Amino acid sequence: MTYFILKGIKEEPIRNQGGHMDMEKLYPYVKQNVERIARKLYNNEQTPQLWIGKQKSGEGK
Repeated sequence: MTYFILKGIKEEPIRNQGGHMDMEKLYPYVKQNVERIARKLYNNEQTPQLWIGKQKSGEGK
């Protein structure tokens, strides 16, 4: 999973207009590739999940 996160950050257009990383673009890329490689190489099912916690007051502004 880490491999595809780093590869996605480096190679995929996942930045939004403000230049910040867009998890809505990175997560599907990572999920699709991890699931594909797990099936192909290991004959196993893996489904990465994205958990987003609540922002603290004042964050993200």
